[in-house]
Amino acid sequence: MASKLETDAVEPQSGTTLTLGAAGDTVDLSTAAVTLPAVSVTAGNLASSLDLSGKTVTLPADAVDTAELADDAVTPAKMNDSAYLANRNRIINGDFNVWQRATSSTAGGYGYETADRWYFGGNSGAGKQTTRQSGTPQEGFQYHMKVDANGISASNWVGIEQAIETSTVVPLRSQTITVSVYARKGASAQADNSYKLRLAQSNSTDARSTLNFGTGLTDTAMSLTTSFVRYSATVTVASDAVGISCSIVLTAGSSTATADDYIEITGVQLEIGDTATPFEHKTYGQELAACQRYFQLPVNWQAYSDTTTATAFKIMHSFPVTMRASPTIGTTGTPNCVKMNVNAGGPTTISNVPTANSDGFNGGSFTIMATGAGSAAATNTPYVGKGGFTADAEL
Repeated sequence: MASKLETDAVEPQSGTTLTLGAAGDTVDLSTAAVTLPAVSVTAGNLASSLDLSGKTVTLPADAVDTAELADDAVTPAKMNDSAYLANRNRIINGDFNVWQRATSSTAGGYGYETADRWYFGGNSGAGKQTTRQSGTPQEGFQYHMKVDANGISASNWVGIEQAIETSTVVPLRSQTITVSVYARKGASAQADNSYKLRLAQSNSTDARSTLNFGTGLTDTAMSLTTSFVRYSATVTVASDAVGISCSIVLTAGSSTATADDYIEITGVQLEIGDTATPFEHKTYGQELAACQRYFQLPVNWQAYSDTTTATAFKIMHSFPVTMRASPTIGTTGTPNCVKMNVNAGGPTTISNVPTANSDGFNGGSFTIMATGAGSAAATNTPYVGKGGFTADAEL
């Protein structure tokens, strides 16, 4: 025969223990609301056989606060895999995985030449350049960039910069942000070279600041060694900021720089907060798509020759990623173009590039292309092509 107790409350005398049933008994609380007293609940307080499934357990106010959490129970590192922290890095291609243009720059050159989104600049030097390097052990980086100062005069500088567009900067206004980078110097570099991690604010919408100067947010010295070490700086963004540029700069010491004077860089991250959290690795596809908003190498385009000449073509192509703005179209290499109805040669030299909007070639402008090898190009003929063009919408 089952026992039955009906009451509004069962409250033990202070300092005593309330026991419901003896060993082997079943206590059914399926329709009850159980309110626990204002004490810490630990594994030692709960019997391993206590089953609260289907029950309503009400904890008193402030039952779980900082006093009940162990030291370092919640840290940025432990939260790193949280979906709430995804997309926290405002730097694109900070791990230097995407190199659409080339993996090494022209010696003595400057501009957007190698790793996507990174601008290379500085004073003149016959041997200054950037190249892709492999074998970075820290945090799973596959590549890093080598910035070579070879040939620049004493006290001159070289560096790389990434400009962040206004739509990304606006949510950072009045926020505390932290920028971080892994870097090392050449083993035989001049002892009096200097190395800086810089953030500058641009006063123009969607524009680069001057790489070496600008309205400075920080100009943090890095005491580099020959091993990769992480360096960081924390600043507060202005309430009216419209652009931010992140740069890493090497300034030559008292002698002209040689091939030994270089800086190697990877893992650049800019995030909200006063702590540099572990680097946010994204897939290659994610980083490539982000880079293609600024630069693309259009492939698989189509063309149709004019009714009056075999060398005038309308080019049609939809970009895989909508670009930041209508790009400037350039040329590169040799286009591979053949007739769609027969396997015959088409144009191989682009003499006059078409125009494009942010979604692709608009097909409304003619492109003058020299006749290619094989069968001569023909009027009123469709062609399919690959390569030959660049689309640039960089800041």
